[in-house]
Amino acid sequence: MVKSESKLKKSKKIGILGGAFDPIHMGHLLLAEYALGEFELDRVVFLPYNISVSKEPPQASSQDRLNMLKLATMDNPSLSVSDIEIKRGGISFSYETLRTFKKEEPKDETSFLIGSDAFSELKSWKNYKSLIGMTRFIVAVRPGTKVKSIKGAKYDRLLIPQIAISSSSLRNRAESGFSLRYLVPDKVRDYIVNFRLYR
Repeated sequence: MVKSESKLKKSKKIGILGGAFDPIHMGHLLLAEYALGEFELDRVVFLPYNISVSKEPPQASSQDRLNMLKLATMDNPSLSVSDIEIKRGGISFSYETLRTFKKEEPKDETSFLIGSDAFSELKSWKNYKSLIGMTRFIVAVRPGTKVKSIKGAKYDRLLIPQIAISSSSLRNRAESGFSLRYLVPDKVRDYIVNFRLYR
């Protein structure tokens, strides 16, 4: 008796990294790379949100943010990009996205990559109890940082180098005409310059 392809398919360990990525920068990529190695993940999925309930709308269009993400990850087969939240439209909620991931790949083990500050605010997220029931968290921390425990949430600490790069500071640099070299991948920098983003 031959087993079906679905039964033969091996489960994978997937990391999910959400955000505006407006633009993606070396700090995001460094976090993904450290998580891949430290937790032996098969893949990290970059997940740009459409609209955040708690943040200003992204300055770059959804398509530009997707294009920059694809350029930044194209040379690494362990990184990929999902447009699930952008296609869904409206306000993006992580519990809805995780539920979709679980439905499409029920055997995969998902981990949600998140900074320690955002993790400490998890109780303010919509249906956070549903979210913590579906995934384990990988909490990125800097040396000396403590993680605030959230009841019911399973998490591991990921120690990452302290690199002071933020998307908002990069947008300000681009607006002022300053170089983004070594702060974003070269392909992303060229894209920002060629399409005059953030100017």
